[in-house]
Formats: sequence, structure tokens, C-alpha cells
Amino acid sequence: MPRRLWGRYPMTQGQHVQETRITMGFLLGVLGLLACFVSCTGPNPLVRSQPPDALAWDEARLADSPYFYQRFLAQYPTSAFARHARARLEALEWVVVQQVDGVPDYTRFIRAYPDSVWVPQAQARLTELEEQDARRQDINARVNCPQLQDRVHAYTIAVEQTLVDMAQLPPDRRQRPRLSTTDLPHLPMVFRAIRDYQSTIAAVQATYGTLPLCHPPHKEIAYLTFPTTDGNMLLLHMPVYGPLRGETIWQIGAALLE
Repeated sequence: MPRRLWGRYPMTQGQHVQETRITMGFLLGVLGLLACFVSCTGPNPLVRSQPPDALAWDEARLADSPYFYQRFLAQYPTSAFARHARARLEALEWVVVQQVDGVPDYTRFIRAYPDSVWVPQAQARLTELEEQDARRQDINARVNCPQLQDRVHAYTIAVEQTLVDMAQLPPDRRQRPRLSTTDLPHLPMVFRAIRDYQSTIAAVQATYGTLPLCHPPHKEIAYLTFPTTDGNMLLLHMPVYGPLRGETIWQIGAALLE
């Protein structure tokens, strides 16, 4: 006889069993999905996690730059990957050294990697560059030492002549805050000598990169210029070294000397 379930709908015994199985299967499926969700979002106990140095090594290899290899070696100097990191770092730095191609860079590479396979090549190039620099500085000295000495001599003579002009002024006129070429007729020679000296220094440094060893910076050519409220430039002259050091100070309106 059919059984009456769920209100007014009659069901047979077979239909009842089948519906129960469907409901149970649905519930088991939901529970399985929940279990899968929990297990998928958490750590998988079957997969072994990588150690920190292996993760850092993968990062360094992916970046493949000296910075990352140096950082890896600083963090994990005893790692099994340290040897590979040092080898790759050495190769990358050798490439950079060749691109820069300078004496300091080859020297630094040889000092950092004395056992490198590239040391003979680095040493050969370093010797070649040093010989080139020695020849260039020899030419620098032969060509520019006389010229620079002439510039300093011209400046010294101009200053000495200006000091003679100043000594001939009455005491009250020497104390004036400004002096002109009328008071000091040799003063324009001082400014001209300063400009000639500075332009020669700039030309030598632009050509040879440095001054010759025979000519250290001459601090007797020392002065300061600063603007005034009326638009003129004042020049404060105070020799620091050399035969003129500290003996004379004057303040001059440079705009009056043109």
C-alpha cells in the first residue's frame, strides 16, 4: 500500500528509499566540499616546504644582479648555494669592469678576486692603462708646466705692481672702501692675470683630467667676489700662500675696472 508522506503526495516504499539516498548523497557531497576547502587553503602536509636559503637563492637567480647575489651571500654565507652565488657575482662584476675600463675598477677586481680566471686579463689591461696614463701625464707636464708657471708669474708681477701703486697713495685714500684704476693703474693686470690663470687651469683639466705634478693649486691666487646693493661687484683680495701671503688686503669695485 502506498504511504502518504509530505502532505498530500503519496510515495511508494521504493521512492522513499531512493529519495533518502539522494538526500544523504547531497549531504555527503557538501561535507566533502567543505573538507576540500579547508585542506586546500591550509598547508599541504604531503609537500615539503623549501628552506629559507633555497627561497633566497631562487630570488637571486631570478634577479641575476650583483646586488641580489651580494645580499644572498651576506645572509647565507655557508649555504650550499653560496659557491654558485660567488661564481655568478664574479662573472657579473667582470662584465661591469670591462665596460667601465678604468684603472680603479681593474685594481678593485683583482683585489676582490685574486684567484679569478680573469685576473691575468685584468692585470694586463691595468698595466696598459697605467702606462697610457704615465705617458699622458708626462706630456701634460712638458706642455703645461711652463705655461702654468708663466701664468702664476704674471699674476705675482701684477699684484706687486699694484702694491707699488697702493704704496704711493696718500694714507687717507688707502682707507677708502673702494679704489679704481685711477688710484691703482696696474689693477686691471691683476684681473687679467686671474682670468688667464683660471682659463689655463680649466683647459689643462679638460684635456688631461688633472694638473701636472709640478703645479699644485696655487693658493696665493685667492680672492672672493660678492655683489653689492648698487649692482657692483666687490673683490676682496687676501693671498694665503706664497710670497704675498697675508700681507695685503684690499677691497675693490670690480665693475669700475672694465
